[in-house]
Amino acid sequence: MTLADIRSVLKSITEQYERDIERAIQQQNLTYATLALGGKFACERIEHALEYEEDRLCRLQQESSQNNSCSRKRSAQLSSS
Repeated sequence: MTLADIRSVLKSITEQYERDIERAIQQQNLTYATLALGGKFACERIEHALEYEEDRLCRLQQESSQNNSCSRKRSAQLSSS
């Protein structure tokens, strides 16, 4: 399962919770609305955590590729000296 697949599943679950919240409010079932709101909040927290980790990994990869290019340049400079 890819990150895009996980995001898609989370989005569909979040949308279902939103529908559940609306339905529970119409039926004046505040207990169920509260539970659905908690589920929606949990999904949103997971989405934010995934975004954070994805950004962190991208930064690490960029730093790693810059460090590799720097070390290659240093190796080339040392071999030409």
